[in-house]
Amino acid sequence: MKSKGFSIAGILSWSFLLPASADVIYSNLRNITIPTNFSGVYLNLETGSWNTNINSPQAGWDLNPFFGGSVLWNSPTFQPVRTGTGEMDAVVNVAAGSTVGSGSTYSTFVQGSGGENPGDPGYGISETHMGAGVGQFVSGTEGYLGFRLNGSDYGYMRVVLTNNGSGAVIKDWAYDTSGASVVVGGIRQVGQDVILSSGFTLGSAVVNSGGTTNLVKTGAGTNILGATSTYTGTTTVNEGKLLITGNLANTSAVIVNDGGTLGGNGSIAGSVTLESGATISAGEGIDTLTTGGNTWNGSSSLIFQFSTDGGSGAAGSEWDQLGINGGLDLSAASSSNQISLSLLSMSNATSSGLLGSWDANSNATWSGIVTTTSGITSFASDKFLIDTTNFQNPLNGSFSVVLNGSNLDLVYTTVPEPGASLLGGLGLLILLQRRRR
Repeated sequence: MKSKGFSIAGILSWSFLLPASADVIYSNLRNITIPTNFSGVYLNLETGSWNTNINSPQAGWDLNPFFGGSVLWNSPTFQPVRTGTGEMDAVVNVAAGSTVGSGSTYSTFVQGSGGENPGDPGYGISETHMGAGVGQFVSGTEGYLGFRLNGSDYGYMRVVLTNNGSGAVIKDWAYDTSGASVVVGGIRQVGQDVILSSGFTLGSAVVNSGGTTNLVKTGAGTNILGATSTYTGTTTVNEGKLLITGNLANTSAVIVNDGGTLGGNGSIAGSVTLESGATISAGEGIDTLTTGGNTWNGSSSLIFQFSTDGGSGAAGSEWDQLGINGGLDLSAASSSNQISLSLLSMSNATSSGLLGSWDANSNATWSGIVTTTSGITSFASDKFLIDTTNFQNPLNGSFSVVLNGSNLDLVYTTVPEPGASLLGGLGLLILLQRRRR
């Protein structure tokens, strides 16, 4: 981040605090077939390793569905959501969109002195979870197992179970390592699309599964991608906010549709297209977001923030930057101030103190709020509306966006107040006019 090349008494500071984020680990699409024999599948959720060898089960296995999943056996580390607290109470088909967490029902069975882990949670089994009743799994129909892993991590598994018939499969699973509750089906793969539909931080990478995989962000919440994802399909933000704090390594297109926001302080190798009504923003604080070439259509928006550490000199001042490894194309952007640049103030500032240290009589420039390597096409200053609605006091000057070589700067220009000599001259002129009369 750059330091300001001028002295300003105290720049407004702004911060946006996200709630404590969940760190969700996603398996990606697995499609593990559940055999119709007594061995079934021995699956370790944390490593993703599995086998079907009853004589040498997968080390550290958590779940063992067999006979097409009509029977489910679990290890002490994996406690499925049940209808009751007994170790043989039926496992529940939890509904998509419901919550799995500390308030869900799990077995309270503890192994006795003769068990493998005396005093710890014990093994369990379920044989009555298939049927047409509430909370049961319908044979051949997709459903969800909710679970508690290692005593504190909550998650869900998407499965198709059968009554000892073909077609039974473990599709994918996700769990939260922070101890927070999870929304069932918040991340899942449908066809070649990995869909994020609730707010959480994804701590694992999204990869190609069975071909080119796309990522689709839906829902009003905020999702954060914190790892280096290697899927090679497109990324689409339809609703809510997608923050990239890691790395989108693929060079495929990123499309932000009306109502969607793309942000973060990570890097995006591909080009970004903002459709009308879309927003791009560097982070949730003072950050730099790096992307490939950008195209802004219609009335897109850039959210820009600036702050200071509270000091009076230039060294403490910082501001957002959007770094584009390529060009910014504004050819299809609407005129008449339809691309807005919003200046955001402190969320906890009082109206009396917010602008107390702002030197409204000094011009200022924030250099390189957008930097490019290939220049800007069809720049016009009237394509930028400077939104100061979040300032709680009026300013004496005005803001504008100016083209500086291949970059964009934000400039504040004062409206000079009348000086003492000017006021004195006006007074003398009035006095002379009176004498003439």
